[in-house]
Amino acid sequence: CNSSGSSLFSSPLPIHDLMDSGRETFLIGNVGTTFAAFLKGLRKIRPGMERIIEVVDPVDLVVILTIGFGTATMARWWNDKVINKTLRRKRPKDFSESKLKFFSELVCQLGQCSFLAYLGEILLSFLDVIGLHLPRSAPRFITVSTYAIWGAGRVSTFKTSVLKRIFKTHPSFPKHGSKVLPSLPITGVLFSRVLDIIIFLITSVIVMDLCSVKVGVVIKSLLSVAGFSSLIIGLSLRDPATQIIEGTSLLLLDRFRPGDKIKLADGTVGRVISIGWLDTTLACTDDIHVRIPNSEIASKRISNVSRANRSQVKQKVRLRYDDIDKIPKLVDGIKEEVKAACPKLVLDGSRPFRVHWRSMADDHVSVVVDTHHDIPPMTQLFYDNQERVMIAIATAVKKNRMKFALPAKISYREPVVD
Repeated sequence: CNSSGSSLFSSPLPIHDLMDSGRETFLIGNVGTTFAAFLKGLRKIRPGMERIIEVVDPVDLVVILTIGFGTATMARWWNDKVINKTLRRKRPKDFSESKLKFFSELVCQLGQCSFLAYLGEILLSFLDVIGLHLPRSAPRFITVSTYAIWGAGRVSTFKTSVLKRIFKTHPSFPKHGSKVLPSLPITGVLFSRVLDIIIFLITSVIVMDLCSVKVGVVIKSLLSVAGFSSLIIGLSLRDPATQIIEGTSLLLLDRFRPGDKIKLADGTVGRVISIGWLDTTLACTDDIHVRIPNSEIASKRISNVSRANRSQVKQKVRLRYDDIDKIPKLVDGIKEEVKAACPKLVLDGSRPFRVHWRSMADDHVSVVVDTHHDIPPMTQLFYDNQERVMIAIATAVKKNRMKFALPAKISYREPVVD
């Protein structure tokens, strides 16, 4: 070993001397230096707490907390105890229906934004004391970003309410019974998402302008780490990006809309509640809401039951060989019974109406009844009509004094060996 190596192992330094010496060893390297700097910062926690006590103004903090978390309560009390008892004695209005609630929520949100910005400035002061120095524009950036994000959220909410009013009478606006679903139609959803992107871009430009961020410097900094960061970001955002693209394609192709009842290839049946950026929410027949990724839905075969105006009822009737001579008469009888029982039966030739003897198996003969009706599938009317078809088949079998064939049981016996 060389002299430096022998001195390192012959007279090892205590850990605090190693931290203060400012030199790196071949055993610890940069990781040790970073850890040493972190431990140095821990020693300055007490001065940092003293700095927080020095910076924080209790009066300002109380005022901000009162505005951010107490305005709504005070407004409710003012509405119920003062306004309703003095100005609205004859027609008192609940707080949730008054405009006072809207304005009090705005004031509360502004107060909460101020509280977050205040906490950000306190945190920056604490980090500065313990040795983690940030740019001087950091407090301004945090404050501006907080208010800008809140403002963008309010603009997005106002945008959604305006779009709902515009598309309220649109023919594609989804309806469920007599209640209009709160979601937008397909066109409205596309407009809403495009406007959200525009709002986000405008908000980013405003924040950068107010914080005097030089775009050239930012782009240069991003390009300097583009190689590694693009790999990490690309891997982490691959699935969300795929979901967003597939969700947009679902809206553009208009395969289904909120309020439609769909059936997937795996047998999942449900009513579409919403089509989000990343997934689609279905309300299944058991009233359980299921969220399915958009990429999974886009790759499956989808049957939009709500857009079908006609339905099919197909039954296979198993009959005994003892009644084989009666089958031609049974076929005519089933046709007459189905026609009498199902007024929505399609008989114009656009869809088939078949009752045929189809096969002869070992233990039965088969008659297939294939009918189509002017009734949407998977509805209450459909299931009632399906029941009428089966009753008509059973009535025809009974009138012809025939019996259904039961599955034959075949038993095998092991040969007895003497």
